[in-house]
Amino acid sequence: MYFILRKGTTSVGKTVAWTVPLPVVLLLILGIRGITLDGAAKGLNFLFEPNFAKLADPRVWANAFGQIFFTLSLAFGIMIAYGSYNKKEEDIANNAIITALGNSATSYLAGIAVFSVLGYMATQLSVPVDKVVSGGIGLAFVVYPQAISLFPGGVVVQSIIGLLFFLMLLTLGIDSAFSLVEAVEAAASDKFKVNKKAFLIGFSIFGFLAGLLFSTQGGLYWLDIIDHFVSVYGLLIAGILESIIIGWLFGAEKLRKYINEVSEIKIGKWFNFSIKFLIPAVLIIILGLNFFDELKKPYGDYPSWALWTGFSMLIITPIIAIILSKIPPKDKDYYKKVEIDLTEGGN
Repeated sequence: MYFILRKGTTSVGKTVAWTVPLPVVLLLILGIRGITLDGAAKGLNFLFEPNFAKLADPRVWANAFGQIFFTLSLAFGIMIAYGSYNKKEEDIANNAIITALGNSATSYLAGIAVFSVLGYMATQLSVPVDKVVSGGIGLAFVVYPQAISLFPGGVVVQSIIGLLFFLMLLTLGIDSAFSLVEAVEAAASDKFKVNKKAFLIGFSIFGFLAGLLFSTQGGLYWLDIIDHFVSVYGLLIAGILESIIIGWLFGAEKLRKYINEVSEIKIGKWFNFSIKFLIPAVLIIILGLNFFDELKKPYGDYPSWALWTGFSMLIITPIIAIILSKIPPKDKDYYKKVEIDLTEGGN
């Protein structure tokens, strides 16, 4: 993380030139190999055949929002940090549409690569696909490696496919990780004028030590619990607050006019309605339904103390944010500059 971010956009640009296209190439290779396997259609049918009854489950909606928030880096501060490096005349609408479509296309490609192999695995083991599917970490590190071991072609082919798969995971993981670190570093640099390299070293060491919890024998359980509460509840709450702040305090119409001034694709009044009413209303409803459902049936059948640990993460995070916000910035004109930037439609 340190070496990727130490020179800012210069070193990040050199990294993403490899870590963004490489996973797509590897997914294409895995996907093409997957659909040629016996039973691939069985897995793809399982992936794409809709189960409309699931739409009545609030957890499905909450997980869907959490997933798209994560893959698009929404409500993390990442888009705000990277957006601040853009020129003021950057085509915002065009960039947003390309990013959203490219992200979802990559997700579909990943689904095809994974579920075609799971269909093959189900055929080899003579079991239904839902009996071999394990979500999250289990899929990446248990089910898929086992599927690779069943590939025809012997140990050489299996080794090559396994190497490509985990190289893909590594590059995707690096992209996600340094973006999260960059969001924190950008905020710290803006307000406290910290030394970039020193901060990155300290923050990377802190992240490494905190991450040791997930390498213990109970690490997968802790990862599952914390990921669930942060990805579902944390991101939904952040999304609600961002929508309210942008829609009502900053002004959705002001933002829309600025976007249309610099963008080739113009956005209509629906944008204002979405930011001010639709998005916060939908997120609040999903958040509330999921919370009450959580109280009736605890996530993952974990004991209550484990679930309250997850909820405590949600409580601690805003407390830390409030404390940091009370620390005066080193630059006396910090808030004045922010006000001028917002008024002028800047970063």
